[in-house]
Amino acid sequence: MKPFNLKRLALTSLIGLTTFLAACDVTSTPTEELTAQETFTCRTTVNGTTKDVVVVPQNATCTLNNSNVEGNIIVNTGATLIARGVSVKGSIQSEGHARVTVVRSTARVSSVNGDIQIKQGRSATVTDVRLGGSLQVEQNNGRFIFARNIIGSDLQANANRGTGLTISRNRIDGNLQCQSNNPAPTGSGNTASSKEDQCARL
Repeated sequence: MKPFNLKRLALTSLIGLTTFLAACDVTSTPTEELTAQETFTCRTTVNGTTKDVVVVPQNATCTLNNSNVEGNIIVNTGATLIARGVSVKGSIQSEGHARVTVVRSTARVSSVNGDIQIKQGRSATVTDVRLGGSLQVEQNNGRFIFARNIIGSDLQANANRGTGLTISRNRIDGNLQCQSNNPAPTGSGNTASSKEDQCARL
């Protein structure tokens, strides 16, 4: 029997490891490849640009005109978002906001691939928007107008207070659900898989 050759074993292992690393292309680390999306803090008017993630900080006002957002738009407490002709690949999320407005511009209709979530804030207007997910409006206090939208999932309006909630001429692939709003929603001409509770006649 030949004696066990440690040098030969070490050399063979080194060659095998080198071949494996080359095949895996480890010249770039996972953290470099999976870098987080860049966050743009918006306190001004932005025209015709592309951003990864947009954050509207507390009490600030952000206006986006004919702009693209690769991720989400996040609206913080007391903040105002005015989005005209935007294309959002993620969602629009607001909580404690002063105002959220998502509308078309003269150049194009606004589109949001995800959801629009408007919660525990004040007024909101969403008109002429193509929405892939749901429009969720909960526990707000203000004036609300939702009209002529194409909604891929549900429109849900629950426990809102204020000076009125108008829901008109929306095409909703899911359900139109309204509960515990004061005053009750008004409007007409909506189509949905089902219309429930306060919105049953809309």
